[in-house]
Amino acid sequence: MFFDMEQSGTKSILIVDDERDILTVIEQMLEELNMTVDSFTDPKKALESFRINPTKYDLIISDFRMPQMSGLDFIYNIRQLNPTVNVVVMSAFDPTKGEIDSAKSQLRVSEIITKPFNFAQFLNVVRRNLGP
Repeated sequence: MFFDMEQSGTKSILIVDDERDILTVIEQMLEELNMTVDSFTDPKKALESFRINPTKYDLIISDFRMPQMSGLDFIYNIRQLNPTVNVVVMSAFDPTKGEIDSAKSQLRVSEIITKPFNFAQFLNVVRRNLGP
């Protein structure tokens, strides 16, 4: 089994990706595991929601490149409000080594997962980053 169903019930995840189809699939998958999911296609709206309660989420999952705001800018703003929340970045493009190094060292991104990914791979990344 990829995920402990009892563990997942109390977890809250914020997801931002400018592609609605990707959001819908991820949201459905995580909600089937009884997680609370807030999803946004606009990182500025996601940031507004996060500002209301910066300790609400156990995990932030953000797209790397979005038209309204880059994923790195979004994460930078998240870190100003909550420096300890776990963050995973999704990218349809291979980020450069410099982008990866910057994301991991300066913004403390836990993992970068490349799209397209399979469900098992994605759930393993989520499980690792939700912790015990």
